[in-house]
Amino acid sequence: MSAFENLIAGLRRHDESAIGPVEAGIVTVHGKAQAPLYLANHEDRWLVLYHEFDAGPPCEPPDNVFGRHWPAHVLGRVDGLWVLWSQQPLAAVDADGLASWLGEFAASVEHLRAAPGAAGWG
Repeated sequence: MSAFENLIAGLRRHDESAIGPVEAGIVTVHGKAQAPLYLANHEDRWLVLYHEFDAGPPCEPPDNVFGRHWPAHVLGRVDGLWVLWSQQPLAAVDADGLASWLGEFAASVEHLRAAPGAAGWG
């Protein structure tokens, strides 16, 4: 079993109903967030967590997100969609850390979805 698969198995022990199947290296997470989050394994080295907004820009991208906190949550456009994303080294994350990161990320997504047009994180 790969490190990514072990991490997902550990997360499933926290809340099995929140974790979808692994498809093409991407897991859909339905935890406390109203909207789905996606967790991807990039090059067996990085975890990338992201959410794609289905409408226009949810708010103005905040200034200098990097440096405010780690892992940074970055809002930007990818292939015409607004995406909030974050990444961490796979080797640095355990199941408890992943659960915490998912919770913080879900809160950022919900904040952006609830306050369209708001500048910054609030």
